[in-house]
Amino acid sequence: KDRDDWLIPIEWKYTETYKKEYKTCQKRLDRYEELIIKSDHLKMPKNGKIPNSIYFQEPSYELMRQTLLCEQIVGHGYAKNFFHINIIPTKNTELRKAVETEFMPMLTKEAKFKMLDPQELLSPLKGNDKYKDLLTYLETRYWK
Repeated sequence: KDRDDWLIPIEWKYTETYKKEYKTCQKRLDRYEELIIKSDHLKMPKNGKIPNSIYFQEPSYELMRQTLLCEQIVGHGYAKNFFHINIIPTKNTELRKAVETEFMPMLTKEAKFKMLDPQELLSPLKGNDKYKDLLTYLETRYWK
């Protein structure tokens, strides 16, 4: 097919924080370990062990799953490529730091992953009356 379809998964966070706890269990290992090993987009942990690795700790767990899903969708020919966007406010420094220092270094192609502040993402909508109520809500709830 001559399709040029792209997947653009968006993970949207505002005030989330995560405890440092591993989510490793046999069911998750059975589901994800082989996919991680075969992944072209995720690196193997430095110690070579997937159980109890960063992939089974939030926020990397969610991002790992989304990356693997996109990789499978592309691999099965339903899309040509993907670009992953993670929306986190600049002021949520703890979460941004975790993504920057824990998840992003595990990517083989960091150029396929972008972290944005929600205001940056939505800035093109400012001045558009169609989105005024949405922007007012978000500004009142999160940005002031």
